[in-house]
Amino acid sequence: SDEFSVPDILWLAVGIPALIVSIVAWVALWRGWRLGRRRYTLGWLAFLPIIAFTGPLVQTGPGAFLDTVSSLVGGVLLGLLYFSDLRQLYARNAS
Repeated sequence: SDEFSVPDILWLAVGIPALIVSIVAWVALWRGWRLGRRRYTLGWLAFLPIIAFTGPLVQTGPGAFLDTVSSLVGGVLLGLLYFSDLRQLYARNAS
């Protein structure tokens, strides 16, 4: 059909802005800007409704592997940003 489904509308309304926020956050993290940690977290949280409402997904083995590795790397990055010494670089009161 030519009409948008709920996952399509959700992707357009939430996914595109979340993708833009995530890309800006990657640059901010790379540059050491304080806003990078918060933007990266917001980008991850924005993708949660998309994952919840897109429904089942059939993937090839390599695609599933890359999806899993992507989630793992993102989780490790969040852990480093909030629970390691790296958090001091992105702390609100850092000088």
